Amino acid sequence: MPDVFVFPGGRLDPEDRRPSGFPENAAGPAPQWDRFSRQCHLPLLRTALRETQEETSLFIAEAPADKARPPGSPSRAAAWRAYGEAGYAPAFHRLSPLARAITPPGLPRRFHTRFYLADGAHALGRIGGNGELRNIGWIPVEETARVPMAGVGQLVLQEALRSLERPNQAKRPLFHWVGDEMRRKA
Repeated sequence: MPDVFVFPGGRLDPEDRRPSGFPENAAGPAPQWDRFSRQCHLPLLRTALRETQEETSLFIAEAPADKARPPGSPSRAAAWRAYGEAGYAPAFHRLSPLARAITPPGLPRRFHTRFYLADGAHALGRIGGNGELRNIGWIPVEETARVPMAGVGQLVLQEALRSLERPNQAKRPLFHWVGDEMRRKA
């Protein structure tokens, strides 16, 4: 998506199906999500943490952690090595399911996307990135309405801001297409 702001993200890689080697203490999946999302809860969390680290150089982490190596079997994933080398342990429990969105049928490329929310206070390191994204940085909440985003990004951002106002909200939305626009499903 050129010339719009997006959240860090990417696909579930085969490597994400293997344990990170760190403790993966996460809350359970969102009960209203589809069966695949519930069954692949930990791999999807690994994907979210990995993609955030790769695309922004930030770690959603606990610090300090033992710098030697992650406990358990070491993963070959570069992201988990980066966590260990930085002295951080991935904070799986800091991610909470926020929303999921599915592109409409009939499009040549379809996505079934899950969005997770984490408090920026738990983002450790310096913003950098791997070159995949440009203009990476923090944007004050009051300026987000002026940021060019795709419709799904705007909806997810609105949901994130709503969840900050009501942090104990149990139900997370599903966004779906109605005609030519994406809407929050009740």
